[in-house]
Amino acid sequence: MEWGGVKWHARRIVATFAKRPDQREAELPTTTFIALRSLTSTWTYRDQSNKALQSTLKAATTSFALSTP
Repeated sequence: MEWGGVKWHARRIVATFAKRPDQREAELPTTTFIALRSLTSTWTYRDQSNKALQSTLKAATTSFALSTP
């Protein structure tokens, strides 16, 4: 998958995190959350824009983890 495709999927996931908890639970299974968290902690980035994407994803996953009972 090209890097642009990865950014597109990341934006969809971040948009899902922004929804109300009852909505995002239906759309984002726990396994996807765990995979995303693992991905954001292991990716290496080549330029500044990639680092910005990484910080956005980490913030979203942290927010999701804190708001999930």
